[in-house]
Amino acid sequence: MKEYRKILVPVDGSDLAEKAFLEASQIAKRNQAQLLLLTVIDVTSFRGTASVNSIEITKELQKNAQQMITKLKEKVDFPLETQIAAGNPKLEIIKAAEDFESELIVMGATGLSRLGQWMLGSTTGYVVNHSSCNVMVIK
Repeated sequence: MKEYRKILVPVDGSDLAEKAFLEASQIAKRNQAQLLLLTVIDVTSFRGTASVNSIEITKELQKNAQQMITKLKEKVDFPLETQIAAGNPKLEIIKAAEDFESELIVMGATGLSRLGQWMLGSTTGYVVNHSSCNVMVIK
């Protein structure tokens, strides 16, 4: 059985993301691995707009992301790294995995997006097909 030393778990506030976080936490604890908890603020819908409204929305999304991370961190009894990124979730997850030198990504099969739920989540499918490390998909 492979021992993982660096594990990335992207979360978006969905039930499956929390389930993936708990699974990744168990794997990290068992392997004494580093765990990176990542959330990505999808700002692609704001591209090209610099209105006060979009800036305020982004600030609110950052606040919500930090609250989500804080709640999840309370569920484990070991230190973990956290990161909030902004951009396209598909690309930011791959970038974070490369930067962190992840050996495993653990993520939910689908996230919050209704459109992405009718098939294997589009973000998850992208990560599975483009990641250079193993990806565990949680259902």
